[in-house]
Order: sequence, then structure tokens, then C-alpha cells
Amino acid sequence: RGLVGGPFIVGATVAGMICLVGPLTGAGFNPARDLAPRLVALLSGGAGAFPAGWWIYSAGPVVGAVLGAALCLRCLGSDK
Repeated sequence: RGLVGGPFIVGATVAGMICLVGPLTGAGFNPARDLAPRLVALLSGGAGAFPAGWWIYSAGPVVGAVLGAALCLRCLGSDK
């Protein structure tokens, strides 16, 4: 049987992340959700569309997903 409070923990974690970085990034945790508005702002003449460190919000989730998948395969093994 799974953890009974699992959905609450996930929701509280996402809510905490939104409260923490929402004012800075608009809570763009999805790389496509973060990069697309930056590109539109750049094409419409926005000078501050790509501030220092912008790439972290685009590359971080992708790198984290690849590392997480590799760790999962290493710990749980593959179906082969």
C-alpha cells in the first residue's frame, strides 16, 4: 500500500516551490513553459528576456530528468 499522504506532500511541495520562485520566474518549472515566453519577448523587442542565469531554467529540468532516469535504471534495473 502506498503512502496515504502522498498527494498532499506533492501538492505542498509544488505550492512551496511556486511561493519560493514564483515572483522571480513566474513558476516556469517546465522548460517549454519558461523558454517560449522568453523567445516571444525577445522577438517583440524585450531587452531583459534573457538575464544572466536564464539557461538554468531550461537546462536544469532536462538534465535532472536524464540523471533521474539513469539512477532509476541503475537502482531498479531494466526489463531486459
